[in-house]
Amino acid sequence: MLGDITSWVHYSGGGGISVSNNTVVNFPVHFLLLAGIKGHNIEIGPGLMPELYFNKNGNDQSLLLFYSIGYRYQKPSGKIRFNFTFSPMYDTSIKWQNTAVGIGFGYVF
Repeated sequence: MLGDITSWVHYSGGGGISVSNNTVVNFPVHFLLLAGIKGHNIEIGPGLMPELYFNKNGNDQSLLLFYSIGYRYQKPSGKIRFNFTFSPMYDTSIKWQNTAVGIGFGYVF
């Protein structure tokens, strides 16, 4: 029915650096499992984001853990992708929980 699992399950990952308001620097790392057919994929996977805070009161750090569940559209031979995700998050330093919803559009290389 679905054929060989390698034809519809793929892996993806990402990382980067972000600076906001000259006071927070974070390094997100994300690993995804993509499962789908003909460009329509469910994406699920864990991530973490170490954060460094710099301000006049001193420096601090935290670790944000998250898990993404979403939808991704990308033609099998295409380079443009669109995704929508829902991500529960947890900050280990202040025991803070939140949820993020994201919409993404990008180029795959």
